[in-house]
Amino acid sequence: MFGCLFIHTCLCYTTHVSTSRTTYIIVIILVLGTGLWYWNAPEAEISPASFKVGNEEVFTPETPEQERAIAMPLSRASERITKKPFGIKITPQISPVQPERFSGFHTGTDFETFPEEQGEEVAVFAICAGKLAVKRIASGYGGVLAQNCILAGEPVAVVYGHIALGSVTAKVGDELKSGEQIAALGEPGIDTDGERKHLHLGIHKGSQVDIRGYVQNQSELGGWLDFSTSK
Repeated sequence: MFGCLFIHTCLCYTTHVSTSRTTYIIVIILVLGTGLWYWNAPEAEISPASFKVGNEEVFTPETPEQERAIAMPLSRASERITKKPFGIKITPQISPVQPERFSGFHTGTDFETFPEEQGEEVAVFAICAGKLAVKRIASGYGGVLAQNCILAGEPVAVVYGHIALGSVTAKVGDELKSGEQIAALGEPGIDTDGERKHLHLGIHKGSQVDIRGYVQNQSELGGWLDFSTSK
């Protein structure tokens, strides 16, 4: 508003001076007017990049603080924890999954798949930023990945079990970003060592990778973190 009033006043003044002086003054007015407009222009809002998975927006980190944030490993993650949460005691007789071949206390969180996802690709996302440490086939998992991260200022090793290794383009030693798609879930009997299609997510304290899905003593669970309380 001030810039417009200033320009109007100056233009009125130019009607009383010579043509050459008028041209000179107009140039000055344009320069000053542009400067005033730039000074008063509102700053553009910068939004972080993101993309959608189903109906959920998955955040793509752009700052160190965002890199340290914990992302969801699957879309609609909270709806998927229905059978084997962290710490549950499992035996073939009392397991919520039948038939069952494992016994012990569950060191991770299982994220189940929905009926419509059978035979379809289900994307898996890194829950934190850090290097890929393990990429291999393991008994009880089929395809498994492990990643070294820092969570709450402490080193951890994150295990992603029942992965289709053919979907993983990253190599051991590559840096993974929080929220980055890193794999797809394996299909039963192909990538899961006979297990159902689901994600086992374990978070072991420290930088040493431990891919055990179960421990025999409840006290040993102290070596792992519960994902549901780590967010």
